[in-house]
Amino acid sequence: MTDKVSEKATFKIAPGKVAREYQQALERGDNERFVERLFACDADVFGKSGDALKSIKNRLGWLPVVKSMNEEAQALREFADSVIKDGFRHMVVLGMGGSSLAPETFAKMFYTRGAIDSIDIIDSTYPQMINAVLGRINLEKAFFVVASKSGKTVETLSQARFFLDKVSTIEASKATQARQPGSQFIAITDPGSFLEEFAKENNFRKVFLNPADIGGRYSALSNFGMVPASFTRANIGALLTGAAEGYKRLADSKASLNSAYQLGALWGVCEEAGIDKLTIVTSKTPAPLAPWIEQLVAESTGKEGKGVVPIEGEPVTKFSEYGDDRLFLFLTLAGEEDEQLTALRDEAQRAGVPMACIEWSNPHEVGFEFLRQEVATATAGFILGINPFDEPNVQESKDNTAEILAELDKTGELPQPNVQALWDGLSVYEIGDIAALEQDELKTPAKAIKRFFTGLRKDSYVALLGYFERTPKTERALSNLRDIIRSKFGVATLRGYGPRYLHSIGQLYKGGAAEGQFIVFTGPETKELAIPEASFSFNQLILAQALGDTGSYVKRNLPTLMFKATDAPEVAIDFLAAQIDMAFTETAAHV
Repeated sequence: MTDKVSEKATFKIAPGKVAREYQQALERGDNERFVERLFACDADVFGKSGDALKSIKNRLGWLPVVKSMNEEAQALREFADSVIKDGFRHMVVLGMGGSSLAPETFAKMFYTRGAIDSIDIIDSTYPQMINAVLGRINLEKAFFVVASKSGKTVETLSQARFFLDKVSTIEASKATQARQPGSQFIAITDPGSFLEEFAKENNFRKVFLNPADIGGRYSALSNFGMVPASFTRANIGALLTGAAEGYKRLADSKASLNSAYQLGALWGVCEEAGIDKLTIVTSKTPAPLAPWIEQLVAESTGKEGKGVVPIEGEPVTKFSEYGDDRLFLFLTLAGEEDEQLTALRDEAQRAGVPMACIEWSNPHEVGFEFLRQEVATATAGFILGINPFDEPNVQESKDNTAEILAELDKTGELPQPNVQALWDGLSVYEIGDIAALEQDELKTPAKAIKRFFTGLRKDSYVALLGYFERTPKTERALSNLRDIIRSKFGVATLRGYGPRYLHSIGQLYKGGAAEGQFIVFTGPETKELAIPEASFSFNQLILAQALGDTGSYVKRNLPTLMFKATDAPEVAIDFLAAQIDMAFTETAAHV
């Protein structure tokens, strides 16, 4: 089945071993007129009632915004030009989840334009990351985009107050003497939000008000994505025109002939068949879109004990190393495929593995791709019988963090986890069922790790979660660790950086099927970094977030291993990789 995206770009789908169930899902979509009703913003199509139906009705604005934003393309470009003309050279986006991942996609795909020297996305509370950005930019020439639906997200509000304070203390030069600190800031938020009021009180240069009926992860084609995109080399007109034209094609195509519905239907029926590890394999240019897809799919479908598990950034390997729970999404730009990617796709198709293959003819087709993936994700929710627009367990980690910070406010100290063992460069806080471990096992890393992984099922996944700065070194170390875990056990691996992942795939970890094992790293001690108007520092905030989220897994009796790295994070990751390799060298077979 092929749906033309443009003159050259194509969409192909091969349901493989779920062909019968997939065909039934297409027929269901036609019979229930899903596409027609979705594009008419008919919330009843999801079969929910009460609060769930009300929630869905308040979250369908991502469809009509595609057409209205297309009319704003020129104005967005002109606004960016005015900022650049005023001498700003660095753009810094402060946001979490969908508010940061879409801007990151645009920045990595299209880079900076004009006189803009750098674009930084800060979606962390790790002090070293914040200081690293502060050290890279000329603060007098930095322009800050504060992006949040409410403005009360603790990470974004803390970051905004921190940088507003830093700008306020700049020694005025002739060029900046007449400026108000707020002139270096804009806000993207909902009407009537706390952030709108905060921006007005601090004389922000501009407030972009977004339709309130758009959830964060569905906001890429609204102001949350397109305002930052206007500072890149992307052709905003081409992006939005492509999305608007794609909107018309999708809206006019019934489910069985609709590429977005086909994609979501495949994900849904695969999840129901136990083939739930959606492995995203990309060529170079579309690669920055994969983390955005990961958060969209995971946060939308990971609830009620169900969930499509998106695997992003996993090293590509030979087909025989992937388990039977895999389905694939191949996303490439014409001319960029390599031999390894092609071989994997061809072998998987011969084996009847469900897959979808999307090939762009040019990078600006990402505009339409945002929309297609959003419709596909909503479709998967329809197939699975869940609400794809809420995120009930994201709030849980926020509440856990708030409780820990309240204890800090009350006693003056953060609750400290018990150190169960000291390994080389690591303090061990949690390790599965600690009570079942003998002292010799606990003190010997390879033995303890062997016990932790023993019993890992073939349909499980291992999530590697780091509360430290994302750097090329940590990425290489995590990639190597993922390779080792997959080769030893044949299971999928995910990696995330906290607190970033709490606002996206963290929903799946707690609300999806109980099949994950979690390895959490906290970073080494860093110099205290204060947050203006807060009773806690960034150091204390990120530790509270790590402890609060880890507590959620422990409470659910999910196998959890938590470390504190006393050295550089990549050293701790490499140590763990070596211990796994040592513990399972003689039994290097799939579980």
